[in-house]
Amino acid sequence: MARGWLTSGFRFKSMTGKNKFNSMVYQRVTEVLESNVGTLVIRDILEAFQQGSQSVAYDAELFIQPWGFDLKDISFDRVYLWHGEQDIHVPISMGRFMSAKIAGCKATFYSNEDHVLTAFDHLEEVMCRMALCEE
Repeated sequence: MARGWLTSGFRFKSMTGKNKFNSMVYQRVTEVLESNVGTLVIRDILEAFQQGSQSVAYDAELFIQPWGFDLKDISFDRVYLWHGEQDIHVPISMGRFMSAKIAGCKATFYSNEDHVLTAFDHLEEVMCRMALCEE
């Protein structure tokens, strides 16, 4: 189900042979999408567009507008940030900028991960940290 429409962009890039990383991304995304997690991702995407594209477009606009607070004003005991250095959607410079501005931020940068794979490949670590399983 997912291979046809959701991974077509990855397939095109990997077939051009321009970038070995794209081939790895395509293979890993295909594995994820064919798993139970992939089914949930597809349901999320379909639900986001259930009533049209307006809400998705609005969410995208929010990312480029001022948030109404300064990152240095965030004051929690624990703030974690995970970011793939191969992310083409959110540049690694943004992740490093944010982690430097947020006091006490514990940032983890993955050299061979992108936007999507960071979440899937490190889901257990992220969920455990969020549940305060470890320091």
